[in-house]
Amino acid sequence: MADEVSIDKATFHNRLSAFISQWKQDKRNGDTLFAGASSIAIVMGKSDESQGFTKTSAMQFWLLGYEFPSTVFVITQDSMHIVTTKKKAAYLEPLKDGKTPVEILVRGKDAAENAKQFERCLEVIKNAGKKVGVVSKDPSNGPFIKEWKDQFEAIAKDVEEVDITPAISGALSIKDEKELRAIRDASRASSGIMANYFVDQMSGILDEEKKMSHKALSQKVSDKIEDDKFFQKLKVSSGFDPAQLDWSISPVVQSGGKYDLKLSAEADDSNLHAGVILSTLGLRYLSYCSIISRTYLVDPNKSQESAYKLLLAVHDSILKNMKEGMVAKDVYAKAIALIKSKKPELEKNFVKSVGYGIGIETRDSSFPMNGKNNQTLRDGMTFSITTGFHDIENPNPQDNKSKTYSLLLTDTVRVGSTEGLVFTKDAPSDLESTSFFFKDDEDEPEKAKPKPKKDSRVGAVAKGNITSTRLRSERSTQPNEEKEAQRKDHQRELHSKKQQQGQLQRRCWQLDSFGAQT
Repeated sequence: MADEVSIDKATFHNRLSAFISQWKQDKRNGDTLFAGASSIAIVMGKSDESQGFTKTSAMQFWLLGYEFPSTVFVITQDSMHIVTTKKKAAYLEPLKDGKTPVEILVRGKDAAENAKQFERCLEVIKNAGKKVGVVSKDPSNGPFIKEWKDQFEAIAKDVEEVDITPAISGALSIKDEKELRAIRDASRASSGIMANYFVDQMSGILDEEKKMSHKALSQKVSDKIEDDKFFQKLKVSSGFDPAQLDWSISPVVQSGGKYDLKLSAEADDSNLHAGVILSTLGLRYLSYCSIISRTYLVDPNKSQESAYKLLLAVHDSILKNMKEGMVAKDVYAKAIALIKSKKPELEKNFVKSVGYGIGIETRDSSFPMNGKNNQTLRDGMTFSITTGFHDIENPNPQDNKSKTYSLLLTDTVRVGSTEGLVFTKDAPSDLESTSFFFKDDEDEPEKAKPKPKKDSRVGAVAKGNITSTRLRSERSTQPNEEKEAQRKDHQRELHSKKQQQGQLQRRCWQLDSFGAQT
């Protein structure tokens, strides 16, 4: 751990106090989240990057801003006790004098003394009551975890372990201003690399008829994270530090009839195909995640455009309903109702969940946006909202790889007081911005160029004194035939001009800057 580690004492005590307050409130309301726990033990073993962020590491990052391997937090409603190594203890020392009393127990090389520290924690747990809250599915392991579990056996017959994973999710779900700024900046960086790098690379490959695999293109986008100058040009926010970026979701490009809409999808060795192209990526900034997915249509037919328009309408409906007081299952139900009213045959192709909570964890499975979740949305919560149709049959396939296709949109969104507010707005998703036309259609009459239209459903905020700005007016999700022809003609004209220069110019309307100013 670097010597420049500095823990924000005010943030630590404010968040710890808020957590304990929620705990006390839950006890008065029937112990629905904390399961009747009278104490809480958060135990972190050895660090393992392959596991990603767990509830235990998320709790540590939330309180401390860092991950502290081989560390125990024992929390009661009156105090906190921490067991850790000497070096880490030095960073924690300033936390002692605060709203909640903090005791720091330092481990060393003396096994007997180390055992006494665990005994001290177990005594606190036993004296607090008969139930201790734990993260039941925590994958942490290593000698430290084994030692803790072995000693816990001494009180196991007197103290019941109860799962408080939902309580931790609840505590971390409503973001403060600092957290919202981090998610906003991560989202701006993600949408910037999607709109200003991926699209250029993709269109260049197609225009020049190059052969590049999904895996190679995905890796090329992934490597762009090392280009600090690129992110500085995005002007994400004042004081933005590209060195603090990391991938929360590595770039994944898919095309050619084989699609996986899960976050766990991986790019394969097939070459990029000029048809329906899906791109997903997510950057993490200061430990907070973002996700964005976009669908790009190359020479789409009427049926594909119609299906994509429906996807936009469904996505828009969900974003409008991501507001204070809405129940998760009702948001999903409204999306299904819209599909049934427009294209009922596509209901079977729709995703089973339209998102999850997002923050320190890329995907908080405790808060799914599906048809069964009765949890209520609160202002300040953040979600990755995903709408998609998988394996749609193409009635007029352009080639053998276009017989079936999938559509996908993901945005990182904050729940607002009246509607959802989109952080990943800088990569437009409207049909005009995401369609590419290579083939000429001599039968279509020449039409006047359309004026650029702005998208709806875009905005971004942090919280408190961070201002929010709606920047786009309502867009029509069903433009008429004349406007469709105009759009296609204009795309072809741009394509023709850029072919003379050896490039395909993508059609992408730039949006105004938005949201919280730092």
